[in-house]
Amino acid sequence: MFIRSIIALLAAMSVSAALAQTSAEEQQRRRAHLPSIRAATDCIAREALREPLAVDAVQQNRLHEILRDPMLRCTGPIGFMISEHDRLYGWGTGRAFFDGPYLQDVTRAVLARIKPDVDRRVTEAGRLEAERQAQVARAEAERRQRLQIAEQARNLLRDRMYECTTRQLVDLVSSSENANVLATAAMTICRREVDQALDAALEAFTVENGGSGSADLAQFRNRLRDVVRENVVTNAVQARAASSSTPTQPRSMAPATQPANANASGTGQTAVRDCLRSASKLREGKLVAQDELVKTMLELCRPEIETAARNVFAADPVITLDKARENTLTQAVTEARTLAGVTP
Repeated sequence: MFIRSIIALLAAMSVSAALAQTSAEEQQRRRAHLPSIRAATDCIAREALREPLAVDAVQQNRLHEILRDPMLRCTGPIGFMISEHDRLYGWGTGRAFFDGPYLQDVTRAVLARIKPDVDRRVTEAGRLEAERQAQVARAEAERRQRLQIAEQARNLLRDRMYECTTRQLVDLVSSSENANVLATAAMTICRREVDQALDAALEAFTVENGGSGSADLAQFRNRLRDVVRENVVTNAVQARAASSSTPTQPRSMAPATQPANANASGTGQTAVRDCLRSASKLREGKLVAQDELVKTMLELCRPEIETAARNVFAADPVITLDKARENTLTQAVTEARTLAGVTP
C-alpha cells in the first residue's frame, strides 16, 4: 500500500513537471512570435492612417470596413508573421492563426495604435475650421462695414447729383427745348456730380457683389447712366409742367420735394414705374437673386418714390405724409416684384 502511494506521488510529480515545461515552452514561443505580430499590426495601422476615410471610420466605429486595402499593402509583414508561427508551432499553423485569432483581434489592435493620431487630427481639423469660420466672419464684417460706407457715399452723391440737375432744369425750363434736350444739358452741366454718383454706385455694387469683370462693370455703369438720364428726363417733364402752371413762380421739381400742384401725383406714379422698369434691366442676363434685384430697384428709385408720395400728400388733404409714403412704397414694392418676376 505504501509502495503504491509512493508510485502515485511520483507519477503526479512527473505530470506536473511536464505541464510546467510545456507552459514554459509556450510562453517562450509566444515571446518569440510577438515581434512579428507587432510588426504586422504596426504596418496595418500605418497604412490605415493613409486611408482617406480613416478619421470618419474611427468616429463611426466602422474601422473594420477600411482595413482590407491596408492589409493588402502589408503582405510582407503578415507573411513573415505566418511563417514565424509555422516555425514555432508547426507547418500550417500560421495560416490558421491568421484567419482565426489574429483577424478577430486586428481591429482592436489597430484602433489602439491609431486612435491618438486620429484624435489629434480631429482636434487640428476643429481648430482649423474654427479659424476659417472666424476669418470668414471677419471678412464678412469688414465687407458689411465697407458696404455701409459705400452705400452712404452712394446715397449722398446721388442726392447731390439730382439736386444739381434739378437746379439746372429750373434755370433751363424757360427755353423751348424738349425734355430730352433739357436733361442732356442738365447732365452736361452737372457732369462732375453725375460721374461721382455713378462711381459711388459702382463701388457699392462691387462691394455688395464681390467684384466683377471690367466689361460687366462698364456695362452696369452704362445702364445706370441710362436710368439716371430717364430720371432727369422725368424731372424735366415735371419742371416743364410746374413752369406752365405757375409761370411767374417757377418751383424746383427735385426728387423728394413737394410738387407744384395736386395734378402731379399721376406724373409721380408714372415716374416711379418708369424708373423701376429701367432699374429692372440693370442686371439683365445675370444670375441674381430676385429679392436682391427688388432691393436694388427700390434703392435706385428712392427719389421718385419720395416725390410720388409727396404728390399724393399734396393732392389729398386728409392723408398724412407718413401714410402717403407707406402707400407709395407698398405700390412700388409690388411693381418692383412684378418686374423682377417674383411670384406672390
